[in-house]
Amino acid sequence: MNNSIVIKYSTLTDAEEILRLQKSAFFEQGLLYNNFNLPPLLETIDDIQNAFSNNSIFKAELNNVIAGSVRAAVTDRTCYISRLVVDPEQQNRGIGKMLMAHVESIFQNQAERFELFTGQKSEKNITFYRKSGYEIFKIDSNYTVPVVYMEKWKIR
Repeated sequence: MNNSIVIKYSTLTDAEEILRLQKSAFFEQGLLYNNFNLPPLLETIDDIQNAFSNNSIFKAELNNVIAGSVRAAVTDRTCYISRLVVDPEQQNRGIGKMLMAHVESIFQNQAERFELFTGQKSEKNITFYRKSGYEIFKIDSNYTVPVVYMEKWKIR
């Protein structure tokens, strides 16, 4: 299966499909929190297109169809990772893991650490990130829903 998954940079022409995928993937989070005002669910096509100006956006293609996406940007030697999404029908096939590994590989020379956040009740996400080497370093209850910030330091 992984042989047919290709990770590459997204382009503006992918914005509409990435938005559709993002809303589909984050719908489960909306159910978990009984809150459909989560920023990823409220983003518009313009928001996605604007994200290209200050993020690298990657896509995972499965048989030439976008099955996952992730955003990343480096500031002050920290790579901030956001909006990791995988098509709900394609989850648990290693696509998210491949996207994360790709981001870490691309930015390994620019970043000393990697940072992301996820909902505090999103145990599945927290477990996934922990298996990828991330640890919780902060909890923020002032977000739309309580979130945990996780980080991974590059091995020096």
